[in-house]
Amino acid sequence: MGNIFSGIPREIAKKIQEKCGLEVFIETGTYLGNTSRWASKYFKEVYTIELSKELFLAAVENLRTCSNVKLFHGNSADEISKILKTVGERSALIWLDAHFSGNKTSGAHEEAPLSKELKILMEQKNYFYILIDDARFILSPLSSDPSEYPSLTELVGLVDATRYSIFSFQDVIFILPKSPSPLDAVLRKYVFQMEYAKEVKKLSFYRDRLKERNLKEFVIGFLYLTRLYHIIMKYETLHRIASFFSRKRK
Repeated sequence: MGNIFSGIPREIAKKIQEKCGLEVFIETGTYLGNTSRWASKYFKEVYTIELSKELFLAAVENLRTCSNVKLFHGNSADEISKILKTVGERSALIWLDAHFSGNKTSGAHEEAPLSKELKILMEQKNYFYILIDDARFILSPLSSDPSEYPSLTELVGLVDATRYSIFSFQDVIFILPKSPSPLDAVLRKYVFQMEYAKEVKKLSFYRDRLKERNLKEFVIGFLYLTRLYHIIMKYETLHRIASFFSRKRK
């Protein structure tokens, strides 16, 4: 799971599904099936893959009432090829989250299947909207065993740059089609109205504490100014992301 979002960023995923008219959702790393259950409410077809036999059986039980969810037990790099044959030429939203994370999950001390998954996806002619969880494991070499995850350079090299754009936001890596799409306003709205609003709320907290003028005024004032600086820098980053999505596609 991401350290900012709890699993898939649902607000973004739902808007992508709505604006792009996607009927198919594919997930690697089912775990207990919570993400697939959520996706079953918005997608016509949901496909999910789990390597752990124990977790697979638990997910089968948890998802027994979701008739549009199909579960696969096995290595995601192998199973995703089978799923894509069923999907055919349709586009899909794909959530890549297959990796060892303790707590009964499989794949300890093994290479995460991410590289193989991306190679398979890039070989397809149809477009996919790909979200990769735990971006920190790729962006920071100190966050994980380098033998388990591709480096950022390796990841970028796997993506077809003529067809896709790649960027990270919070703890998720997005790989989205370059072709014209209605995603511009969606992500601008999410970034500025939701994320920036949260930062302003936190800033207000420090401002109110500062007004109390108690014995900790100096410390709180310092935190206030530090937070203000953080927001300004973060705002600039979010602005660049929004500009990236708003510029005209060729």
